[in-house]
Amino acid sequence: MVKEEEIRKGPWTEQEDVQLVFYVNLFGDRRWDSIAKVSGLKRTGKSCRLRWVNYLHPGLKRSKMTPLEERLVLELQSKWGNRWSRIAHKLPGRTDNEIKNYWRTHMRKKAQERKRAMSPPSNSSSSISNNPPGGLDALRGDQGTKLLRYRWGS
Repeated sequence: MVKEEEIRKGPWTEQEDVQLVFYVNLFGDRRWDSIAKVSGLKRTGKSCRLRWVNYLHPGLKRSKMTPLEERLVLELQSKWGNRWSRIAHKLPGRTDNEIKNYWRTHMRKKAQERKRAMSPPSNSSSSISNNPPGGLDALRGDQGTKLLRYRWGS
C-alpha cells in the first residue's frame, strides 16, 4: 500500500491514465493494491480500480444515453429502486456510477411525472369540507348550539 504522505489526490493526468492502462493490460483488472504499487502511481488501489471501471475500461460506452436506455433505466429503477449496480448489469457498457449520475441529473423528474400521470387523481381535502355552509361562524348562537347538540347527542 502507498504511504499516506505519498498518495496523490485530485484529477488524474493523461500520463497516469496511460500508465494505469499499461499495467492493467499487463496484470489484469484484479489485485488493485498490487497494480498501484508496481505501476509507480502514487494512487491507492481503490482509486486505480475506480478510474479503470468508470473511465478507462475499453468496454465503456462514451455516447449519450439512447431513448431505449432511458426507458430501461426508468423501468428498472421503478422496479428495483436505486440498485444502480443491478441496473448496470442490464445496460452493457454503462457503469453503476454513470447510471446513478444520469438518473440524478436527467431522469428523476421524468420518473416523478410518470408516477403522477399513472396514479389516480386524489380527492383534495380543500374540495370536501366538514364545515357547515357559512363556516364555523354560522354555528354561533342558539342555532349552532342546537345543531351541535343534535350532532353529538347532547
